[in-house]
Amino acid sequence: MVRMYLQEYTGSTWKTIDNWSSTKNGTMMSFEKTATVSKGNQYRVKSDITVYAGVERESITKYSSVVSY
Repeated sequence: MVRMYLQEYTGSTWKTIDNWSSTKNGTMMSFEKTATVSKGNQYRVKSDITVYAGVERESITKYSSVVSY
């Protein structure tokens, strides 16, 4: 399972402004999503990824590069 969060930098914290998720069996997954953002702000995508093997699971969190719009 992959959960993605579009985050905007506001003040001194990252605020989630949109999110989406998907579950798929296999080795590859891709996302396409359009979101409206405000000019002059900074954005990033946070990804929470969980993989399962039977009853075992492993989770990681990754962040994209920060983009100024």
